[in-house]
Amino acid sequence: MDWKILSVAIFALIWEFAAWSGFNFAFPTFTATMAALWSMIADGSRGATYLRTMEPLVIGLIISLTVGISAGVAMGLRQTVEWITLPVFFVMQAAPMAALNPLVTFVHGIGLTSKVLAVVMLSMPVVAMNSYKAVRNVPPSMVAMCTSYAGVRH
Repeated sequence: MDWKILSVAIFALIWEFAAWSGFNFAFPTFTATMAALWSMIADGSRGATYLRTMEPLVIGLIISLTVGISAGVAMGLRQTVEWITLPVFFVMQAAPMAALNPLVTFVHGIGLTSKVLAVVMLSMPVVAMNSYKAVRNVPPSMVAMCTSYAGVRH
């Protein structure tokens, strides 16, 4: 027997027994969850739900990529920008930003704004730091080649 299938079956059994134990009235059984998933797929509401959750993700990623790449490139090219903004991104990357999501939800509600802010808070530091490191670690031979083709650093 395949170990992957066996591990999924054991997980489903543990989930089912945990739900039947009654430790939490809001914890559904595995079979009820799969039945609800199947009914959502059958009536087409699963696709609409998926698209509704994609909206804040796409908006948040567009904002994170635009601001994060711009900030990362600026930090990599200009030492004054790096000196001012790099500590902010270090703190944002090191801090448990997921713990601030309830605060954002409390302030902005459960609407689109709080969902977009959650995506931005979690993704922008990673994008900015990766862009910064990419620009900062360009090999000298590539910089020399850029200069030979009349390229400039700014």
